Amino acid sequence: MKKIKLSEENLIAICAIAICAISFLLLLFVIPIGTVAIQDSKTYDSMIVAVEQKNWAEAKTKLESLSQNKLKSSNDYAKLIYYNYHLNLGETLFKEKKYHNALSEYRSAFSYDSSNKNLEAQIKELEATCKKLDEIERKRAEQERLKAEQERKRAERQKQLEE
Repeated sequence: MKKIKLSEENLIAICAIAICAISFLLLLFVIPIGTVAIQDSKTYDSMIVAVEQKNWAEAKTKLESLSQNKLKSSNDYAKLIYYNYHLNLGETLFKEKKYHNALSEYRSAFSYDSSNKNLEAQIKELEATCKKLDEIERKRAEQERLKAEQERKRAERQKQLEE
């Protein structure tokens, strides 16, 4: 292999080009990562405030906008946020008598904290209630079907009598 002698001026030019390339790479990759970290820090802080205020919908929105790196360190908050978000939504739906939807939200909350025996009991009670409501609805639908069938037969007899 041949040795190439470079002049001092050429070495300075090569170093200057290398420094420019490194600076460009830093601008391209490192600064945006730092920007994400700053944004994540602000989002994380506002998520904590929302948790402290028990504003679960806002906390959930903030949690979902965190980058993956920050999200990994937020796992305990994630469980707390999702648990309370689904629990509160379930309570709202229950008050609105939307029992099946409430049951779904309670089950979601329970998936984040399966140690909550009160919630487990509430889910079982609501399951029984939903089962009864389903049976009542099935019977109502059957009665309507029978009533419609009787009305149809009555109309047929009436038509036969008129002919």
